[in-house]
Amino acid sequence: TSGGCCYLIENTPPYLFTGDAVFIRDCGRTDLPTGDTAQMFDTLQRLKKLTPETILLPGHHYAPECATTLARELQQSPPFNCKTVAELQALP
Repeated sequence: TSGGCCYLIENTPPYLFTGDAVFIRDCGRTDLPTGDTAQMFDTLQRLKKLTPETILLPGHHYAPECATTLARELQQSPPFNCKTVAELQALP
């Protein structure tokens, strides 16, 4: 939703607190008021540019683990693998 933030701690490895933007193998909802699938797609594209070793710490965890790496998400996360906004919109 509008106003969401991610916080990057530039460390070795870097840590990214993703809030409601990225979850493990998923991303935040865009069907809520002020949600925007195109904006979420753009956010995911920007996050893809971070170093693969970046540790992602979601605001919520719906998977058994509570942290992941960008490298793992680039391989396993359907939202990160979408090539268009339409593909992201079509995910369940």
